Order: sequence, then C-alpha cells, then structure tokens
Amino acid sequence: MRLNLRNILLNNNSLKLLSLFFGFGLWYVVSQPHTIRLSVTAPVCFYNSTATKTINAPETVTLELAGKRSDIQRFDQKNCALHLDAQQFAHGQHHLIIDEKNLFLPATIKLVNCIPSHVVINVTATKEELNACIT
Repeated sequence: MRLNLRNILLNNNSLKLLSLFFGFGLWYVVSQPHTIRLSVTAPVCFYNSTATKTINAPETVTLELAGKRSDIQRFDQKNCALHLDAQQFAHGQHHLIIDEKNLFLPATIKLVNCIPSHVVINVTATKEELNACIT
C-alpha cells in the first residue's frame, strides 16, 4: 500500500494538527505587542531618614501601569514601591504628586494612574530634637 502526500495532508487528523499550530502561531503574533494594564498596590518607602523626624504618610498607594504583555509579565510586582527621600522634607505638611521618577519603573512600563494621585506627608520633630532645640 502506497501512501501519497495528498492523502496524508488531507487526512482529518493532519488538518486538525496543522490548524492547531496555525491558530497558536497567529494568536502569539497578534497578542504580544498588545498593550495591557496592571493594577499594583505598592508600599510607600522613605530613605535617608533620621531619628530626629517622625514621618506620617499613607502606607500604600495603588498604581495602574501599562505596557506590552511581555514587559508586564517580566515586571517584578513584589519590588515595586514608591521611594521618597526623607531629607527633602522639612517639618510640616507636604503635598507630593506621584510620578514615575519616584517609582523606578522600567522604560517600557508607564504609569497611567495612581490612587491617591498625591500624597500628604506630615513631618514632625521627635522629643529628643525638641529638647535639644530648647536647651
């Protein structure tokens, strides 16, 4: 019995397998450059803080990020945080608008929205600093 190429290609199982590979390939090509959005809850972290200041600020912010599917899948959500330099804040109340420079995001991922859009930071002196100023 001789099998010819036409019978193999037109076989029902061969067509199903070929359709499966073609469909998967098409889906992969179309879905990769698609921009998706991701919602992440990020902590608010202060660096360069001293023991003479007490900083009151929200503990977390909700970020809405956008980027290509492949970039979002590679993005490490656990290490995403709002980083603020505590030395730039004097005593009193400060309103800070959150932007991408405080988040250290990759260049391929953009900040779309942040809730809250600005953070209110209250900086007060500790008792040790107040005692040192009085004496």
